[in-house]
This record gives sequence, structure tokens and C-alpha cells, in this order.
Amino acid sequence: MPPTILRYNTTMSFTTNQTMYAMYVIATVESNCTWTSVNYNDPITLGIMQWYGGRAAGMLRESKTADPDGWTRFAAAAPTLAQQVEQNNIDFTQRYITRAEGNAFVEYANRKEQHKAQQTLWESDCKSYEQTCNNYGFPQNNIKERIFFMSMWHQSPASAVQVLGSTSATASLDLLHSTALNHGVLGRYQNRYNTVYNMLKNWDGTSAPPDFGQSGNVDESEGGNKPPIQPTPDKTAWIQLNGDNLYLHDGGKTRIFLKSTAQNWFETQTAGKPITGGQTGGGTPAPTPSGSADKVYALYLSWQGRFAYSQAGGRLDPLHTGYGDCSSTIWRAYQDALDIDVGTWTGAMAGKGRRIATSADGIDAALSKAQKGDLILFNWSYANPSYDHVEMYSGDGAHCLGHGGPGNGPTLKDVRVQMTGAYNWEIRRYID
Repeated sequence: MPPTILRYNTTMSFTTNQTMYAMYVIATVESNCTWTSVNYNDPITLGIMQWYGGRAAGMLRESKTADPDGWTRFAAAAPTLAQQVEQNNIDFTQRYITRAEGNAFVEYANRKEQHKAQQTLWESDCKSYEQTCNNYGFPQNNIKERIFFMSMWHQSPASAVQVLGSTSATASLDLLHSTALNHGVLGRYQNRYNTVYNMLKNWDGTSAPPDFGQSGNVDESEGGNKPPIQPTPDKTAWIQLNGDNLYLHDGGKTRIFLKSTAQNWFETQTAGKPITGGQTGGGTPAPTPSGSADKVYALYLSWQGRFAYSQAGGRLDPLHTGYGDCSSTIWRAYQDALDIDVGTWTGAMAGKGRRIATSADGIDAALSKAQKGDLILFNWSYANPSYDHVEMYSGDGAHCLGHGGPGNGPTLKDVRVQMTGAYNWEIRRYID
């Protein structure tokens, strides 16, 4: 799927416990939950959440309101900083903290009243982060995934958006975690994101965090874990994985779920044919009749400009919904033309068929090996094993065809321009 992210208008509000657990998680990786934390190596960076620049100054202004007595003592010990905070008349991204000012903050931040000021600022941050999650289309009940995204956003908003571009807002916690570890920037902080992942994985999603100095009710059990969920009684039913799709066999009936995104499937609403192509994993493509490449490319070419761009649930059925994305429209073309399952998202496509060439071969050498109907998987900004985008090669040495949005697609593009502009790419073949 391409890095363009579909935005939705949704509403979501964390409970108090969830807001505080989000603070607990991010504070753990920012400062080890140290309310008095001071970073002397960067411009003004203070507090349990390691607020930076103008946000750190805003936290101090909040502190003056919440704890005026403590502020009086702080201002006496750090008069220059206190005056600059009150007047808000400097660029705080260029303002470093002196040792004397740091010591004054440490003394101030030991007060419970000042903790409350930091907590109030976090609650404001969290509401803003929640709205960002809403805007990017996170499902309302995906609390753990939302908090994982918040942890990325708190560190680097641009990197957080790039992770979504490589997955989707409906990605599972596992997929967000693995993608963050493979990101060019976030991947440098493996301990950070492993910690966030483990804290969320072991949380029940509703309980308050343990006591880390916050105001209000606390849960004394580590991580707020509740007793295990009791299993349901045994039942005669089983699930079959066929290609990317799931077949639920239950009581003599079979229900089919088509893969929509990396970790999501949706149930077909109309009768469909089973997927019988030979693509059940890696290895050699299934034999196909001569002329198959012409057939799939001709079908895909006939769809030029036909579909709006969307990663929503109906993306795998663009002829009926009127929309799709890069991987879903190519998957549909291969299914309809050749009954071959090439994968419904770029990560699955990278594990099927066989590799023909990579960016290490160079463009000229790679295109000399490629044929019509081959797929070119692209990464735009860093090495991502699941890839960001896919196009179908025309076979003429000059063009590729795909739907990367915005606007209607598929559209015909200059293949060399696409390949030159990518961080890396590979070409895969799914037919002989």
C-alpha cells in the first residue's frame, strides 16, 4: 500500500484510566517516570514526559497556576528562566537550562502540586493525540494501538505517519511494533519500542496504571492486569488459511473472509469463487497458459482512471465499491484475469512469486529481465520489508501502471522515474 493515509471523521475519548496508562507508558520510555527529569544536552527539555521547547515552557506556566507557592520559590532560584516563561518572549527551542535552573526545577517538581500541573498538560496532549488518531482512522476500540501510535507521535510525528503509511490505521499492535523497529529513525530506539510494546501487550486495556506519582486512583497491580479471560466451551469449528484469505468451517457451513489490510479480513457479502491459484507462499509461481501476462495487463490497463483511492473495507472489490488502492486493484486484476492470488497487500506480495531483480541490479539490468505483468514493489524513504507501494510493469521498458492516489486510478507512469525516486525496489513474477 502507498504512503498516502486515508483519514476519517470519527470520535473517540479515552477513559481516565486509559489516559493515565498512556501517560505511564510514554513516561516510562521518556524519563523512567521521573517527574523531576532535566535534559541538559538539548534545549529546554523537562519533566516526566520530557516536554521540549515551547511545550516545556507551557508546562512551567501551567505549574505557576497549579502551584503558586512552589512557583514563588522556583522563580527566586531561577529568576531569568521564570521571567522568560512568564513573558513568553524568547525562542525556547534555542534555550538551554543551566545547572542552577535545573536544580531549581528538580526541587519544584518534587512537589505533588507540580505533578498535578504536569499531569494536566499530559491530559491536554492526550486529547490532541486522540484527535490525531481519529483523523487517521484508528478504530475506536483499538486502545493499545492508539497508545503505541501516540508513543511514536510524541517522539516524532513525521516518523509516526510514515509507519502508518507502511501499514494502516487498522494495523495490529504487533504490526505497528515490527514496522516501527524497521523504520529508519524509530528503529534506532529499539529498547523504547520494545518496552512500549510489552507494556501494552500485558495490559488489559482498561485498568489504571500502578502508582507512579500521579494524582487520582491508582492500581497497585503491575500493569493493571486482571484475571485471565475464561475460554469459551469447545465447539466443532475450524479455520482454513488459503492464500491470504480465511475460510471458517462451522456446522457444515463455510464463511469466506477476504484479506483487506495487513492484519484485517472482511467477510464476503456475495457468493464468490474459491481462490485456486498456486500462490500459497514463496517459491516458484504456478504454471499458467501462454498469453497470461498480456491478459492480466490488458485487464488492468482497461481500468485506467476508473477507481477512487481508498483503503477502506471494500478495497478488494473495486468494480462494485468504486474504490481501491495500489495492492488491492492489482490483486483484483490477477484474480479476475488468471485466478491467481498475488497477495492483497504489499507485504504479502513480497512473500509470493519469485524475485526477478532488485535495486542493487540497477534499473537497466532489472528492466532487461522483467516482463509484462511483473510487479514492482517500492519503498519510498527507507528499507521496509513489507514495502510501501506496488506497480504493474508494462513490458515496454518505459511504463508501469498502478493506483497510488490521490485521485482516480490506475494511472500510467514513467517506470524509470518511479524507480529512480524510490529508496529501493524489487521486481517479482507470479506467472511463467
